[in-house]
Amino acid sequence: MDLPEVTATVESVWERHPSDSAHCGPLGEPPVHFVRRRTHQRKSVRAIGLEDSREWHRDNCVHHLLFGEPWDRALLVGSRQHYHDLQEQFPEMRHYWEAPEATFGEQLVVDGLDADKACLGDILQSTFGPLKLQITCPRLCCFRVDHRYPAIPPATTKATTTATTIPQVRTGQPGSIRHYAASTGRAGFFCRVLCEGSIRQGDTLKLVQRPHPEFPLSRLAKLCYSESPLRIAFAGSDQELNKQQ
Repeated sequence: MDLPEVTATVESVWERHPSDSAHCGPLGEPPVHFVRRRTHQRKSVRAIGLEDSREWHRDNCVHHLLFGEPWDRALLVGSRQHYHDLQEQFPEMRHYWEAPEATFGEQLVVDGLDADKACLGDILQSTFGPLKLQITCPRLCCFRVDHRYPAIPPATTKATTTATTIPQVRTGQPGSIRHYAASTGRAGFFCRVLCEGSIRQGDTLKLVQRPHPEFPLSRLAKLCYSESPLRIAFAGSDQELNKQQ
């Protein structure tokens, strides 16, 4: 199979410095790892992630037997297209994602590569220097995403419903931000660092190898994180998967 022409532009780089741990997020929530600040500096990228940036997998590496080795999740990458999709799926909450921010805890936000275009095992080469990344898995976001963005079920968004009577969807349930983002791959994806280098806003990442074209991340996310019984056997057609949320 011919390798498709896929190039992602780094739209923004986000970090969480250790000194940030004492500060609350912009919505007043307790300090969490997906609250970050933008940097315009060129940052080194090492085997365990972005230079001078605090990450959950580093602070909790004792859990690596359950969640995977920390270097398999060295960078969390989000897509600008994912935010457009969230705005369309949850129009009553689109104001949360109108500003160009990384509200899901990404270290990188890119344009030109999303869950439909990226595949498991894709290798991305920086056109600036030696940095080379490999996509390891779609991300399953934690319950704090739903605490920050409490989605309203579609059935309760009628004009007669008041804000005080709208029931909230439980975290991770169908209709929640967490469930939609995880089961469609819109929560971002993790990368391991094959070759260390650096990254900055404006850099480009080019697809140089695709070992598993049969597993775009959107399909893999449905298999792993949706309510579909197909997720256990990793079987089924794309038509069957498309019926799942």
